[in-house]
Amino acid sequence: MSHYTIEKCLTMAWIVGAHPDMRHNKWQLSIFVALAIGNWITIYLIISLLFYKEDTITIGDFAETFSGMSLVIHGIQRSFSLFFNRKQISEMLQYVRTTFWKESDLDMTDEEKYICKKYYNRLKIAMYVFACSCTSNLFGFCCQTFFSDENILPLACYKPDWVPFYSFWFLQVLVIFFGVNMAVICLDTLIMTLIVLTHIQFRLLNHEVENLYSYGLGQGNRKYFVNKLKKIVRHHNFLLEFTQKINMTFSETFLTYMGIIIIAICIEMYNLSTGDH
Repeated sequence: MSHYTIEKCLTMAWIVGAHPDMRHNKWQLSIFVALAIGNWITIYLIISLLFYKEDTITIGDFAETFSGMSLVIHGIQRSFSLFFNRKQISEMLQYVRTTFWKESDLDMTDEEKYICKKYYNRLKIAMYVFACSCTSNLFGFCCQTFFSDENILPLACYKPDWVPFYSFWFLQVLVIFFGVNMAVICLDTLIMTLIVLTHIQFRLLNHEVENLYSYGLGQGNRKYFVNKLKKIVRHHNFLLEFTQKINMTFSETFLTYMGIIIIAICIEMYNLSTGDH
């Protein structure tokens, strides 16, 4: 149960060509490069639309352009973070598998084990809710052309006249689904999982500290007490280093995300205020 969301994240990472344990796999590199090219071509076509409509361009066109660009850049930022941090992510996942304490190895009551189990269940539910929310919004976003008399692309961009609409639409949906949606779900779920699992480890550590003196300091228990204390101190130092590793690995991701999301919010506020939505 504790590794359920991790395995799902690894599956999604494999789909977008950024599996942390397949850093030298040519197939993974090919997938990543193909999606990256698709994302950058999409941005190029979005910008090209402004030049194509140069004589009739409006502020609304600018807002729509930057809205689409922010979405694609969001996906690029997520996929690049997954790809170029594969080594660090692989190391952290290895620590989770081998160094993290397990409830079954500790002297815990059934109630305390149940509390940890609730964290795992909530983590699993949060992953599915987030994934379903992103994917359902994506399908609603992409399928609006089927409920309109006009041909509407998911992202407003320049389409050459010689390209059939639905072929172009299908390629754009593929890029958005795998290059943006899948990368966002994968990285966000992975970060959430690492944070929640680390929180559980601190709870387990706190449990061991609270029960440390229950063993007593008699002559027969002194050596056991000392070994137990050393184990607690080592695990505490490990968790501090692990937390620092999470911060160092994903700090740039959080920083760029804040910049992207602020721009996206400003654009959407403009669209709502002008009724262009």
